[in-house]
Amino acid sequence: MRFWLTVYPWVGMNTWLWSAVFHARDVPWTEAADYFFALLNIFFVVWVAFVRLAGPPRNRSHRLRKLVPTVGVSMTVYYLLHISYMWFFTFDYGYNMKVALLAGVAHTALWLRYQYLIRDRPYARRGAVVIILLNAAILLEVNDFPPLFRLLDAHAIWHFATIPLMFHWYHFVIQDARHEVTLSSKEI
Repeated sequence: MRFWLTVYPWVGMNTWLWSAVFHARDVPWTEAADYFFALLNIFFVVWVAFVRLAGPPRNRSHRLRKLVPTVGVSMTVYYLLHISYMWFFTFDYGYNMKVALLAGVAHTALWLRYQYLIRDRPYARRGAVVIILLNAAILLEVNDFPPLFRLLDAHAIWHFATIPLMFHWYHFVIQDARHEVTLSSKEI
């Protein structure tokens, strides 16, 4: 898990970098980079949620030890096929949104399941609240509306709404990692 949590912020920063590039320079390749890296970020957080829910490798059953890499490879292959289709055949916004929403639903389900399993830990509620609020913020993306005061559209408000949520999310992730380190040091 340590590796994935180390990569986690870099994937997020890469996503926001390409979002900024696209919003600064709207051309086909920057738009594609924005969409592709946003979806990569969504797939990555689904993967992190899945790995976290699966638990430490030493505690996994034989079946789960085989399932985790299979899911990882399947997600990677699907992602690569998806972006290849989008780039080489047709840039289908609706299809991309459906894939992103489906991955988002998986992300929500996995993390809420994990939150339920650790509900007795003092920090668990924070993680669940952030996941629910992120889903509320996503409604801004799905239900677009004309700009308020000709300045703030749903997409801009969504970007703004995610900033404080990420601080709370990373706080949860850090507390959870610290808890796991404490548990594993007690096992030794």
